[in-house]
Amino acid sequence: MIYQSSFSFNPKTFTTRIILALILCLFISANALRAGEVALPRFDFQAKYRLDKPEQKIFPISKLPLIKDVKGGFLVCYNFSGEDHIVFLSKRTETGFLNAYEDEQNLISLNGLKFINFEYGYFLFQKGRRYNVAGKSNENVSLHVNKGGKSTTVTIPQAHFIIMSEDAYVAAVEAQQLRQKQAAAQARRMREEAYARRMEESAARAILADQAREKKKNDFDALVSKCHSLQYENIKPTEEVSDAICIIKTRTGSGTGFLHVMEGRAYVISNIHVIGDAEDLKMTTGSGRVLKPLLFELAHDRDLVRIQLAEVFDPSSPYLFLGPQGSASLDDEVAVYGNSGGKGVITLLRGKVNGISFDEIETDAEFISGNSGSPILNATNEIIGVATILYSGLSPQDWTVENTRFTEARRFGVRINSNIKWLPFSPEELRLVNRGIASYDTRLKQSYEIIKSHYLKPTIKIPKTTFDSPRLSVWIHKYNRMRVGSLEESKHVKTLGHIFDLEAREAEGLLSLARTSYHTNEIEQIRNTFNCYSNYFVSYNY
Repeated sequence: MIYQSSFSFNPKTFTTRIILALILCLFISANALRAGEVALPRFDFQAKYRLDKPEQKIFPISKLPLIKDVKGGFLVCYNFSGEDHIVFLSKRTETGFLNAYEDEQNLISLNGLKFINFEYGYFLFQKGRRYNVAGKSNENVSLHVNKGGKSTTVTIPQAHFIIMSEDAYVAAVEAQQLRQKQAAAQARRMREEAYARRMEESAARAILADQAREKKKNDFDALVSKCHSLQYENIKPTEEVSDAICIIKTRTGSGTGFLHVMEGRAYVISNIHVIGDAEDLKMTTGSGRVLKPLLFELAHDRDLVRIQLAEVFDPSSPYLFLGPQGSASLDDEVAVYGNSGGKGVITLLRGKVNGISFDEIETDAEFISGNSGSPILNATNEIIGVATILYSGLSPQDWTVENTRFTEARRFGVRINSNIKWLPFSPEELRLVNRGIASYDTRLKQSYEIIKSHYLKPTIKIPKTTFDSPRLSVWIHKYNRMRVGSLEESKHVKTLGHIFDLEAREAEGLLSLARTSYHTNEIEQIRNTFNCYSNYFVSYNY
């Protein structure tokens, strides 16, 4: 009897079964891998292995990647015929200390040719990094690691690691990533909310600041209107001029002023440069009475200020005033009353009119510092000017002025006339512009001292004193650390031009605060001097 098999071969069915079997094997392998274990180091540490490489010749031009700076040396990556190993470079050798230099790219180079025999290579285990477990015992664990570009296993004490299953590790990583995302999202929301609050608070502060500025402006305008509405009648000029002279003192110096009636109102007249920022201003008459300022008004085109007083005057007032403005001609006799030398006593200086114009007058009355703001009177005690400035005279080397009075000191005053435009200033505005000018004037003088120190004594470092400019302070600190006469020092000196250029630009920014020609001229003079310094250092060929 012949039996016929019921099995018939179908190529398509066979291929399908093979594919399904392969997929099943891959699935089983994946589960087996996922069911493996991983090791997580509890801390950073190194494990060494025997390397036994022949003595290596390391040239100074060699650049060895720095892996880690450890006690007594460096761990660097060194290539042995195509195999990269982490090796140890000791800082101490048989011939002394190893001089190695680290650059900004984390590369190590030696200061000379060295012959080094590397006995060991090192595995670096880092906390937070995972390592696959090849096997483990009660005390040790075997891990898959990279050695010279090839995979190998190394046995390490199990106490150095946290051992967990692959699934637990994946779950922990996913949970940590989720927490990080949630924390990042929360931090972003908090930043956005904080930014919104800051914007709201900033807007609220801006509104309050605008309201405060508007209120301050309205209050100041009301004060100006009130001051200009005051009128005094029947106030007669004094017969004793010294009774109307005031000693003016501020935190920066001392000068002169005098009581005067203008447009029916009582003022103390002086120079803008005498009152400065008006801080700690004290005005005292010859009789010892202290005058209280109410309003400062500055002349728009000259160094002149009038200070309206808070006192109420009447014909029986004990205060006395100088008479009206008078006329003057060349060679007229004049008298200058004031606080000569700032000594706090009233002096009388006589002279003649040497020159005259609509806004200035020149006299040979020998007034000095402290006389700024002193009245210049004619023979009938009428005001013809206010002592303001002293020039040292023209150069005697100019043959056209040799043996003339123009080589001597010349003294000028500003005149008071009806075409002056008086600009009201609040104390805050006066302090802002004057302190800005004073600060940059100090910087200018300090800059000159730096230049003088460098050129008169280039081998001596600049003394460490207090400088108003942070730029100059940083420059001096760097300069004093450089070797005298070096190329580095020469290049650094040239950078002064850039510093002076920045100072000039900032000084120019003060011009927006200046409303008088006096302040404008002061700022322009400072700015132009800084520009001269800048151009010199930029163009000088070191």
